[in-house]
Amino acid sequence: MANIKLRVRKYNRTISVLAGNVDLKVVADNTLEVGIRCAYSSKGNSQFNEYPMKIARTKICDFVNNDWRDYYPYFENSSNLPKVGECPVEPKEFYFNDMVLDANMFPPYLPHGLWRLSISITSPGDDIPMMFYQVYFKVAAVGIF
Repeated sequence: MANIKLRVRKYNRTISVLAGNVDLKVVADNTLEVGIRCAYSSKGNSQFNEYPMKIARTKICDFVNNDWRDYYPYFENSSNLPKVGECPVEPKEFYFNDMVLDANMFPPYLPHGLWRLSISITSPGDDIPMMFYQVYFKVAAVGIF
């Protein structure tokens, strides 16, 4: 379905960036659903509790045409991810070119600590993900990831 090669690396002494690529091998359209769940560990000890902030399972094109408009501005300068309304998404290599996560992407009341985003791609009506990806990041007191 996709070959993902992403990593977080130090850009300088104070900033970490996301770099790499996602090579999409199939057409992503409404025959697939995406869901994003968040979990939080206040002590950073990998004991995560599900957080109510999430994006419920929705069809890919519905996501790209609606929910994506809230997040796309944070990605447009450092990646070639599809623009709002560009669906179906054709097979292509998407890059992330030294992307700095913007604290404004997340709600201001996000508690400090270790966070896990779980992203799943499934077929409609199927509970077993075709692709499952987890991203971990830490939120500090000053809003730095």
